[in-house]
Amino acid sequence: MYSTKNMKALLRKHHKTIKIYNISLGTNLLVTDQFSIPAYILDTLQKEYDVLFIISAGNSQSQQTTDARITSPAESVHSVTVGSVSHLETNLHRLHSPSLFTRHGPGAASFIKPDLASYGGSTKNSSANFDL
Repeated sequence: MYSTKNMKALLRKHHKTIKIYNISLGTNLLVTDQFSIPAYILDTLQKEYDVLFIISAGNSQSQQTTDARITSPAESVHSVTVGSVSHLETNLHRLHSPSLFTRHGPGAASFIKPDLASYGGSTKNSSANFDL
């Protein structure tokens, strides 16, 4: 999934001038009570290079809550994990409520995740445009 070697090379080169990195990738590996290896690696890199990773909470393929827990590496302790909230009212859910596709916590070891939420849509196939 990740190339740790490439990430380390990038961080070695840029960590003094670039402190925040967006990692908008996801997996379908649901977080359990144990921390995943990718989350551990990201936490280690953040401490080593004094940087911050912003990570997506992930997108659920189903509207059922049983499989909507965040996906690896979103349980990274030192990263900021971002979920999605609705930007408009629909007949399916309310304005500013979690988007139907967003994933939610808890993270590993009952950490509260996601850390933040941003406008991301109202339905799985939302094509509405909006200005922030």
